[in-house]
Amino acid sequence: MKPKNTEGPFNFDGREVYFDLEKSEFWDSKTDSYLDHAIGLVLIDLYFGHQKAPLGPKK
Repeated sequence: MKPKNTEGPFNFDGREVYFDLEKSEFWDSKTDSYLDHAIGLVLIDLYFGHQKAPLGPKK
């Protein structure tokens, strides 16, 4: 079940992911779980704009 306090969805690698503001982790709607810590760190870096990547709100 999707966490309540989230932003998104964002499209990452063909998946809908949501950023959980309370846990500061990305939740994957496809697997109904949080992403692996290493992947999450990369996404957080991208999310806060430190690098350019195709991560953005779904249209």
